[in-house]
Amino acid sequence: MKFRNTLIALIILIGLGIYVSYYDQDRPGVEEIKAKEKFLVIIENDDAPARSLRSGLPDELSRVKRGADGTAQYAVTDLELTSKDSSITCSKDKDGNWLLTSQDLQTRGDNDIIAKLIADLKGLRSTRMITENIGPWDNYGLDNPEIKLTVTQKEKPPVTIYFGNKNPTQTAVYARVLGKNTLYLIPFWKKNNFKKNLFELREKNVFFFDKYKLKTVSLLRPPKKPIIINPESQDKWKINSPVTARANKE
Repeated sequence: MKFRNTLIALIILIGLGIYVSYYDQDRPGVEEIKAKEKFLVIIENDDAPARSLRSGLPDELSRVKRGADGTAQYAVTDLELTSKDSSITCSKDKDGNWLLTSQDLQTRGDNDIIAKLIADLKGLRSTRMITENIGPWDNYGLDNPEIKLTVTQKEKPPVTIYFGNKNPTQTAVYARVLGKNTLYLIPFWKKNNFKKNLFELREKNVFFFDKYKLKTVSLLRPPKKPIIINPESQDKWKINSPVTARANKE
């Protein structure tokens, strides 16, 4: 009888262990929670850039993710960069391309540059956090900061980050997240990733086209004959005027 009771208790213990293991397998551990606390903002979904207007990659070759309604599915929908000289708002349209607004000017954004900016924001992690005896924010240049960045993700409230002065050893920059009583120190060079002006963020192409949909490229040069180039395949081009020859795809 004693052996039977021991066996039953052992089976119950094993079953309880399996249950706890299964229940906790998807719950973040203490180390994972502590690691997340070091990030100034958590961007859960990746910010894969929209179809690059430079490369002209078709949707099936690009990293654009689209929902049933054709809307690009990215976490970040809006960015606002504010400095002492300017304020730039970046908003994503239904095709996943960025539009910039600064004062009375509205123009296309450079998808690749803004995607890089979001990637830098996603990887923004502090080297030290202070939560006690912080004192006035103005001591760190965080009351009226040099750079203020607000990021909005789909179905999430906006997060605003202030970037302030360097620390006394000039090795880090002070930062804060609006609404949190935490002083962050980040590597000083990371602040420069968010020093962007309108020219840096705007799309610089004169006109836009999808190179995979091109049928003819013509260069008029009167009184000489025009240069006419046609695609033979995705990576091969052919000159048909003024001579017939294979074109350099570069």
